[in-house]
Amino acid sequence: MQSVLFINYEYPPIGAGAATANFHFATQLAAQGIRVTVLTSAFRNKRGITEEEGVIVHRIPAWRKKTGQSSLRQMLAYLVSALLHLPKVVRKHRPDTAVVFFSFPCGPTGILLKRLWNIPYSIMLRGGDVPGFEPSLDTIHRMLRPMRRAVYANASAIIANSESLRTLALESDPDAAISVINNGVDTEFYLPADNRGDAEHHPFTFLFAGRICTQKNLGVLIKAFAACRSRCDDLKLLMVGEGPELLRLQRLAFSLSLENEVVWEGWCSKETLRDYYRSSACFVSPSTNEGMSNTLLEAMACGLPILAGDCPANREIVLDGRCGYLVASGDVERLAERMCGYGIERNLASFHGSFARSWAQNNYSWENSTIKLYSMISHPVASA
Repeated sequence: MQSVLFINYEYPPIGAGAATANFHFATQLAAQGIRVTVLTSAFRNKRGITEEEGVIVHRIPAWRKKTGQSSLRQMLAYLVSALLHLPKVVRKHRPDTAVVFFSFPCGPTGILLKRLWNIPYSIMLRGGDVPGFEPSLDTIHRMLRPMRRAVYANASAIIANSESLRTLALESDPDAAISVINNGVDTEFYLPADNRGDAEHHPFTFLFAGRICTQKNLGVLIKAFAACRSRCDDLKLLMVGEGPELLRLQRLAFSLSLENEVVWEGWCSKETLRDYYRSSACFVSPSTNEGMSNTLLEAMACGLPILAGDCPANREIVLDGRCGYLVASGDVERLAERMCGYGIERNLASFHGSFARSWAQNNYSWENSTIKLYSMISHPVASA
């Protein structure tokens, strides 16, 4: 196999975890001499065909307006646009196989590839495209069930990014053959700051980075920080990202008199985000659910201790009591206790951060994940 096509409605500089994963898979394969093409959304001045780090990127119209999030209407626009552009992409690049991120909105493109050109495709499950992951999407998943099952039935491989996501996907589609390829992290790019071992770092900054949505459970974080702030001095909370919950959470912080202690930053480049990791003292993400969090891995690689919601995917990444702590996702008081504990015992935070760095380095590699992906897609299994 010499040519791989990735289909994903988000690819850097837009998107979050799936975009990051797609970037690393694509660039790793391109570095091995494989011809790699990505079909993704246009965004602002990013449009048309470009070559980026050895990868040919086709950016097509999709009405994308924001860096970090896409509406259902924009996802549908991408799907229609991708279906219309596929014939040209196939003629130009002649892919031997395709990797399609998300069963929706991108999944139907895989069916078209197989039916019209007999090109096998693999589906990458990321979280929101799996029924039960985000309760607010349950109605949409019920409506899309026939389409999802057709996408699965025609795929050569179905790949989840964590064991917990695989287990969840099997609850709604028990007959699906689902494999697991974990996310990785670039530990040469995400490095601790030189002064990471300074236990007297002031102020002690808690960091969240990601989509600001209900799944992230950030109201719990704001309330826990307020409780912690009343007990400990010299603390700050940095919130990086954008999303539908932003205004509500800003109002919550204001109502708790935290306007001077909570700092809001929008979506940012990976270089800027790395600076935030390196200048912070602890990463907090009280999510109710995750696929496999890139930001947790990036924070760990930068030597940050982790306070994370006790959901199945986070249990796969965070060794409780060694990389940090897992906290029941709705337990404000327990989260506040853990935050205060780090704020007071800063040597413990540094110790856990050092272990987290070693754990990420030794267990999560994009190179190993790409080898697994290439092995899977270069020997596709014919679907039933």
